[in-house]
Amino acid sequence: MKRTLAITAGLALAIGLAGWRNQGRISTIQAERKALHAEAEKLGITTGADTAGTEAAAEHRRRPDREAAAKATAAEVIAFAKEMEAMQKQGGNPNADMEGFQERILGLMDRMTSLDSAQLKALIAEFRNAPGLSDEIRQGLIGFSVMTLSKEHPRTALELFTESSDLFPDNRMSKHMVSGALGEWAKKDPDAALEWMRTNKEKHSDLITGQAKQHLISGIAQTDPQRAFQLLAELSDGSSPETYSPMHAIMQAARTPAQRTATLEAFREYAAGLPAGDGRTHATQQALSQLASQMAGEGFESSTAWVASAKLSPEEMEAFSDGITYNSKPEDKAKWIGWVSETLPPEKSASQVKQIVNQWTRDDYKAAGEWLVAEPDGPSKNTAIQAYAETVAPYEPDTAAQWALTLPAGKERDATLKRIHREMKGKDEAAAAAFAQKHGIK
Repeated sequence: MKRTLAITAGLALAIGLAGWRNQGRISTIQAERKALHAEAEKLGITTGADTAGTEAAAEHRRRPDREAAAKATAAEVIAFAKEMEAMQKQGGNPNADMEGFQERILGLMDRMTSLDSAQLKALIAEFRNAPGLSDEIRQGLIGFSVMTLSKEHPRTALELFTESSDLFPDNRMSKHMVSGALGEWAKKDPDAALEWMRTNKEKHSDLITGQAKQHLISGIAQTDPQRAFQLLAELSDGSSPETYSPMHAIMQAARTPAQRTATLEAFREYAAGLPAGDGRTHATQQALSQLASQMAGEGFESSTAWVASAKLSPEEMEAFSDGITYNSKPEDKAKWIGWVSETLPPEKSASQVKQIVNQWTRDDYKAAGEWLVAEPDGPSKNTAIQAYAETVAPYEPDTAAQWALTLPAGKERDATLKRIHREMKGKDEAAAAAFAQKHGIK
């Protein structure tokens, strides 16, 4: 599979499978293009933009010979794909006329995305049977067409898979496509999507995997999180949380403050029905830490503003704070450390501060060290020093020791020095022995 970052998403479509995998980028380019044309029209400037989506275009799509229109589009796309393949083989560079090239690409995409479901099926049939295409280009064109079909006509896309088992020789791609279509269908018609999954899960078990179920429950959760939680048991397949977690899928579907509030309320209702004890605690940990992990990547201020309105219980707050470690922005690390120290009781905050500092040090030890230098003395700083020293000890034991010695004499300092000594042993026995003698480590 060719992946050349210098070329546009449209060229990637023309020469391989990256087109459908970059559909988000393609959609962004199309949206930007349409916005520019709209602004130009307001100013009275004629842009020559195509009229996809207008009444004229709709009437054009309703013309009697719709299959012929699909075939004509397929022929033009295939010709363009062959042209791009030949250009690539000859070392050509479309960047010489990037603006015109991109307009040409997006014009073809607009034509493809304006086709209805029957026309798209005809388009895919043309791509499947066209002579002279490499397997890579053929699969790329079919893949983008199916992804286009999945967005507006997911049921039709899924029917293609059940009717044409050879649509994609690569079963991994088929699984990806089915998952995406099932998720899109669940947003529009959850009952129909669920029924299709239940009807086909045995016959097409190779396609309806944990990934497909995860997309399904995520699609339902976007509009009805309460129902998504009710389906947890049915849509769990025994896979480990690392590979498939319907709980994570539900929490990740909540993207706005309102959605997060609704999802939290639905979770609380679900959790209330679980037996008290480890089961409920584990569910709370999963749900709130996943929600925090997603939110932390968006920013400290918006995340803490939502938390303040959500009125989290102490158990929920602890689970939430556990999720901010890995995805929080570098510029927010210090803010999160302060927030954890102020929000959680000391016996809970210490472990969370250590996690954040540990990850921050691994990501950017210099920035973490500069923050430590400026941080005022106190219990929170001592905890951070421990984490910092223990993290850099395998690489810079001398630096780690210098930080450890800034801790007040006592258990924390002794434990940190012993940790540094353990890291030195096996790497430099003589240095480790000298370090132990210097610091009274037996």
